[in-house]
Amino acid sequence: MKSNSIKIEKLLITFVAVFVLVAFYYISFYNYLVFHSFSELFSISIAMGIFMISWNSRGFMKSDYLLFLGIAYFFTGTLDFIHMLSYEGMGVFEGYDANLPTQLWISSRYAESLSLLSAFYFLKRKLNIPFVVLIYLSLFSFVIGSIFFMNLFPVCYIEGYGLTKFKIISEYIISSILALSLYIIYKNKESFEPYVYRFISISIVCTIISELSFTFFVKTYGISNLIGHYFKVFSFYFIYRAVIKTILINPFDILFRSLIRNEKELEKMLNQRGLEIDEYSLNLKDEIKKRGLIWEKLKNSELKLQSIFNSITEPMVLLDKDSVVSYINDFAVQYYGLSNRKDALGLKCYNGLCKLRKKCKDCKIPNLLNNNKKHTFIRENPFNSERLERVTLFPVFDSNSDIDLFLLRVTDITETNILEKKLIQSEKLASIGILVSGIAHEINNPNSFVTFNIPILRDYLYEIIPIVDEYAEENPDFELFYMPYQDFRKDMFKLLDNVEHGSKRINTIVSDLKDFSRTNGDVRASEIDLRKLVNKVVTFCRSKIKRSVKNFNIKLDENIPIVSLNPYALEQVLINLLINAAQAFNGPLREDSRVDLKMKTHESVIDTLIIEVKDNASGIDEKTINKLFDPFFTTKTSESGTGLGLYISHNLVESMGGYFEVESEVGKGTVFRIVLNKIYL
Repeated sequence: MKSNSIKIEKLLITFVAVFVLVAFYYISFYNYLVFHSFSELFSISIAMGIFMISWNSRGFMKSDYLLFLGIAYFFTGTLDFIHMLSYEGMGVFEGYDANLPTQLWISSRYAESLSLLSAFYFLKRKLNIPFVVLIYLSLFSFVIGSIFFMNLFPVCYIEGYGLTKFKIISEYIISSILALSLYIIYKNKESFEPYVYRFISISIVCTIISELSFTFFVKTYGISNLIGHYFKVFSFYFIYRAVIKTILINPFDILFRSLIRNEKELEKMLNQRGLEIDEYSLNLKDEIKKRGLIWEKLKNSELKLQSIFNSITEPMVLLDKDSVVSYINDFAVQYYGLSNRKDALGLKCYNGLCKLRKKCKDCKIPNLLNNNKKHTFIRENPFNSERLERVTLFPVFDSNSDIDLFLLRVTDITETNILEKKLIQSEKLASIGILVSGIAHEINNPNSFVTFNIPILRDYLYEIIPIVDEYAEENPDFELFYMPYQDFRKDMFKLLDNVEHGSKRINTIVSDLKDFSRTNGDVRASEIDLRKLVNKVVTFCRSKIKRSVKNFNIKLDENIPIVSLNPYALEQVLINLLINAAQAFNGPLREDSRVDLKMKTHESVIDTLIIEVKDNASGIDEKTINKLFDPFFTTKTSESGTGLGLYISHNLVESMGGYFEVESEVGKGTVFRIVLNKIYL
């Protein structure tokens, strides 16, 4: 009875199919536009049906192959629907000729053929539904935009000429893609039920015939167009049968097919091994005893290894080649702030140890794990950038001499690094001290001649000047070096004073260099007038400042009294700060460039002097400010700076009982402030 009902059902389906095809054929003679609309609506309905069925059945499908096809046919059917509306005679899209439906047709067929080829990727892989829908939606929008709005889609049909080369070549390309899909489904036919494989194969063959018939397309109502649409109907019908048969009629066939195949293989294997089981069971007890003893030994060895591992007072971590934590010692649990080691096991090192979502910035570990060698590198502590640690990776070999794990050892070297830097710095300073002592001695010798001869030269001038004065009185127009005699006379003694002052400055600098080469020397305080001291400093620096700075201002409080300080030390500090401020303008001379020198008493703190040197140059970043007073640190070129100026100035200010303050903003300027306490008489 069941067999007879199936035969009757098949005869009925065949009769209906033949009736529909014949009806379509006669309709095409009566009104080809109606035939075209019916055939397209048939294909579109099937496409949407495939989408609805596969989409609502996605929860129990083992493979995402049919779900991908369902999504693809939704967008293909949508393109076919727009193609149907644009067909010649429909009157929906005014102002377009037969090129429009041909463009929509070829884009839809490209989408269908490429989707059939891409679907095989999801036979054994999961489908990211939102991503696939987004891709199809983007491509669909691009195709519609390129045809209707941007005119980017190639011309496919020219009235009076026929199909373009692009259209004909595209049909062959689409047929080739479909032929490749047919080959791939043949190679993977074991993944389908026989009827599903048969229906999909027939559908692809019909699509190929349909595409080839359209290569002979001459006019929209031609015979090749009729044949192409017939085979398109066949193609959609058979793909529909494949989906309906799989999802609605026999939804669990594919699921149970692999289960049955596995069951048969298992049964065959059990039959082959049945003879071996008896013999194996005889030796099983002895084997269990032997393995039990081995297990006990391994367990004891593991406990000893864990005990040794945990007794090491440095973080130790076992990583596999994917940076996954296999084991950590107790010190590592403490070092990384974990509640227990289970929090890190099985996770990536950056996630399990450092609690980060992605790997640490500039982390070298993942790359080094692939080199199969021991590696050591220095890095900042992930929790405290001010501390340094040495990381060492040791490969761990298995019984086959293959590397299966890496032992990561972390050693805090912050203190060691500081001591090494101090040792290097001490060695530098010692070497510089020896060099400075020699240079200071060599400078002192010629400068002694200058210092000794200046008073004698002054006495000579005092003897000669009365004679010249008398001559000048007798000759009022008397000039020397293109200047009146009286101006020359003043300038001569002023130059002599400057030479004497410069000689004293050389002696002071040499003395300070000696102090630098030794420890802090004694600071010799004396009574000084700050206004006169500032005048001397400005006389010395003015020409250098004017070359770089447009505006140089000096502001001294009127109530600044006589103070007790080392004048030469303060001179050296002020000269250094003013020259540095001028050199901060390292570009063309700016009209708004400015350096200010200020001296004032503290408003609330008695016996305190504040000196400020301010500029509006490029400013200093915070990292550089922290190193300004380090010896040999400089941001200048080797020709214009040694890195000792601010270091010596800092020591001199501290020797006078004061301290430095630095305020700076990048792009706006810098203020160096000296605060001197207990300096009044």
